[in-house]
Order: sequence, then C-alpha cells, then structure tokens
Amino acid sequence: TPYQPEGTGEKFSASDMAMQVTLARNLTDRFSIGFTGKYIQQSIWHMTATGMAIDVGTLFKTQWRDMRLGMSISNYGSSMQMTGRDALVTYDPDPVGDGNNPLIPAYLAMDKWDLPLMFRVGVAMELWSQGSSKLTIALDALHPNDNYESLNMGAELNIANLVFIRGGWKTPFVETNVTSASENWETREESFTLGAGVNIPLMAATGLKFDYSFADFGRLKNAQRFTVNLYF
Repeated sequence: TPYQPEGTGEKFSASDMAMQVTLARNLTDRFSIGFTGKYIQQSIWHMTATGMAIDVGTLFKTQWRDMRLGMSISNYGSSMQMTGRDALVTYDPDPVGDGNNPLIPAYLAMDKWDLPLMFRVGVAMELWSQGSSKLTIALDALHPNDNYESLNMGAELNIANLVFIRGGWKTPFVETNVTSASENWETREESFTLGAGVNIPLMAATGLKFDYSFADFGRLKNAQRFTVNLYF
C-alpha cells in the first residue's frame, strides 16, 4: 500500500478443493449419459465457502463417418458465500450517544456468488480414415454465465496411432469498438492453437504419451504446455 510499500510482513494461505463422484452408463449402443456430483470448498486465510454442484452430459454416436454429438451442463448448483472469523468486527450502534457499549461483536455480511455455470454442445467426425490413421475435426460452442460465448474449432491428424498433429481456433463473440479486422485481431486474448503428440507403446496395453501444445493468448503472450502420460 502507499503507507506500507514494503509490506506488513503478514502472510496468508488460500486453497481450493473439489471432491466428485461420477456415474455413467450406455443406454443403447449409440447413446450414453453421465452424471457427476461435486462438493466444492474455497478457503482464504480464516474464511471458507462451500457449495454443491452437478454436471450432466450426453453423447450420441452415429454410423456416418463416426460422427459424435455431445452436450453437457457443468457446475449447476448452489451459490458460494465466505464465512469465518475474519468477518468478525466490533460495531457501535449509536456512535453519537453516550453510555452504550461501542464494542458489540458483529459479522460483516458477505455477498454470495454463483458457480461458473457452463453449457457446452459439440460435434466431431472423421473426415478421412485408412487403417489406424485418421483425420478428425471437431466443433463446439460454449455458453458460460460469467464470460463471453465462444466457438471452438479443431482438427487432429492421427498417423498410425503413433504420431498426432493438432490445430485449433477459438473465436469469442466479444463486442468491441474497433473498426478494422487488424484491430479486432489484437483485442482477442485467444485465437489459434497448435500441438503435437507421440504415443510410445511399451508392453501389452501399457505405454507413454508425450504431448506439446502452443496457444496464442494475445496480450498475455504465448502459452506452451508439455504433458507426459503413462497409461496402463
């Protein structure tokens, strides 16, 4: 702060936790549905907020080019509200009068906030397939309650289930005051993504996967991710 530019020396901790249970079932050979129940807790110093939420998703498979249609609703549940001893204050109900107790314990009323509800619908299909190699394209639309709607497009080339090449594009439906396409490009924080992966089978159903992805985040610069998976 301006009065303590070197800090006060005080430290606090923050944590987030979510526990969930998922149940999924194939209702037919083409249609499946899944449910997830979640307990969510957020803590900041001595304050804690808890909530409950559910996720619901469905998947329908067709025989034409292995097309898959999916839909999900995430984080449908209760509101969150911080409570704890850090909200304890003293209050003087009559600061003008004399003779009353000016140190009455009271709690600050914290506002509630909704969980980030998300509705997502998408479709994926195989444009080309030969043996164990294939080209998959995907398109999904997102409608969150706390951010802009967006449309995601992507493609993956699977070569013999050993090498994977990926590319994608995210188009947020953001209203801006810019007039040119170049200015509109600069205002978007997310746009194209690129990636690649390698699958190394070891024995039986065991193997290693190495993945790399690159994402353009505009003013936040570029984000690069490396992932190593061991499956068995």
